[in-house]
Amino acid sequence: MLAAVDRDLSDLPPCVECGACCNFEDPRYAMVLAEDSDRLLLEDQALTHWTGGRCFMRVVDGHCAALNEIEGMSWCTIYERRPQGCRDAARGGPDCLAGLARRAAKR
Repeated sequence: MLAAVDRDLSDLPPCVECGACCNFEDPRYAMVLAEDSDRLLLEDQALTHWTGGRCFMRVVDGHCAALNEIEGMSWCTIYERRPQGCRDAARGGPDCLAGLARRAAKR
């Protein structure tokens, strides 16, 4: 697999329209760290859950509860406050490509 910096990203949808990396079944997929909690607002706490003493983003219908999907468009409703793990999932990186593969397999 090519690293994101070595890949032409023009064939990938923009992150703010895609949401593929936000689609997952595992309720432990997107961990929320202590430093993430400081960024999240009080109302954002409804988007998280605790499992085994760790906080994660809540999964609803196979995607992150913070993901909004309307008419084929997807966007993160807490993008500016999203957890570090989500910030680290760079467009064209391994998490991005895995999300695209998961979404393609479902179609």
